[in-house]
Amino acid sequence: MAVPRLDDSQLLVLSTFAYRLDCLSSTRAGRQLDEFARDMENSLLGRQIERGDGPDDPVSQLMDYRAWFTVLASIRATPALSQLMVDAVEIDARGAKMMLLSDDAGNAYAVFAGTGPGEWEDNALAAYERDSAQQLAALAWFQREVVPRQYAHVVACGHSKGGNKAFYLAVRTGDALDRAVGFDAQGFSREFVEAYGPSILENAPKITAYSLDNDYVNGLLNGIAPTSQCLFIDGSHVDNPVAYHSPYSLFVPYHGASGTILEIGGEVPQGAFGRAFREFSLYAQEHASEDDYRQICHAICAALENIIVPNATDEERASRAERIGAGEGFGLAAAYLARFFGDTIQNVSIGEVLSFLLPSGKYGATAIDDLAIGALKTVSDILRRLTR
Repeated sequence: MAVPRLDDSQLLVLSTFAYRLDCLSSTRAGRQLDEFARDMENSLLGRQIERGDGPDDPVSQLMDYRAWFTVLASIRATPALSQLMVDAVEIDARGAKMMLLSDDAGNAYAVFAGTGPGEWEDNALAAYERDSAQQLAALAWFQREVVPRQYAHVVACGHSKGGNKAFYLAVRTGDALDRAVGFDAQGFSREFVEAYGPSILENAPKITAYSLDNDYVNGLLNGIAPTSQCLFIDGSHVDNPVAYHSPYSLFVPYHGASGTILEIGGEVPQGAFGRAFREFSLYAQEHASEDDYRQICHAICAALENIIVPNATDEERASRAERIGAGEGFGLAAAYLARFFGDTIQNVSIGEVLSFLLPSGKYGATAIDDLAIGALKTVSDILRRLTR
C-alpha cells in the first residue's frame, strides 16, 4: 500500500525541526527521523539540566522548552513522520540547514531551516539582487542531492528564509520539484521577479504560502504565490508580538487528542499589523532611491536579527549594533515610514514614528536590543491608533 504524502501541518513540523539540526550529536544520513528526534530530545534535556532552566524558558526560534518538546513528541507520535528516512543533511559555512527525507512510496521532502547565523546579510542582499548567494547554494544542494535520486514526488518546504528557498526552487528547478510550501516566508526582489517572470507564472500554482495573520516577515518584498494560495492563520492566541514570527505560533494553541499531534491553526484574513509591513515594503520599493533602499534593507535585516535571535554573545551584539548604526539605514527607514503613514493614513511626523520605534521599557541587554525588540512591542497599539 502506498504511503500517503505528508500534509502541510506535518511539513511545518519538519520545517521547525530543521532549525536545530546543528544540535544533534550526529547528522549521519541513512537513519529514520525518529532517531534524530530522540537525539534532539536528549540534547534539549541536557541543555535544560545544565542551565537549570524551566519548561517556559526560551530556547530558540522564539520557542521555549515546552514547545520544542511538543514538536519532537509530535514527530515520534506520527508514523508518517517518525518513519521517514533521512537521505541527506547539510549545514553550510553560513549555518544554513538543509535536510532531505523520503518515504517508502518514493515521496521526498527537501526541508530548509530559516536564517542561519551567517545568513542575515544575505537576506538584505536578496532584497535587491536577482539571486542571492544562499538561494544559489540551496539550488546547488537540490541539484546535487535531490535530482540524481529520481524520487517519484518532491516537495520543498521551510519557515522564513527556508520558505523563501523552497519558493526559489519552485521557480528555478521546473519539473524537478512538484510542490513548494512556505511558512512566514519573505518575498523576492524586483530584480528576481523581472528576470524570472515567465517561470514564476508557470510554476506559481505549485506554491502555497502560509503566514500568521500578523507575521512581520512574509509581507517583505514581493510575494509570488497565487493569492488563492496565500493563507493567513489565526494568531489571536499569541500575546507577544515578537513571537508573531515563531513557527510554533502557526500551530493551534491546543493540540490533538493525544496532546502531541500539532496542526496548523484556522484561516483568517491578514491582520492590520502584518498588512502594514507588506504595504510599507511595497512603498519603500516604489519611493526610495536605489541607494536609500539598499541601506534601509540592511538596517531592517540587522534589526530583525535582534528581534528574532535575541540571545547573542557580546561580540555578536556589537556586530549587530555596528550594522544598525552604520550609515543612515535606520534613520532612512524611520523617514520613509513617516512618509508612508503620511501618504497612506494621516499626517505623521518623523518624531512620532521614532517615539513608538523607541521602546518604553528595557527588553534586551543593550540599547540596540531595546530599540529592535521594543518596536514590535509597541507598534501594534500605534497602528490601531493611526487607523481609527
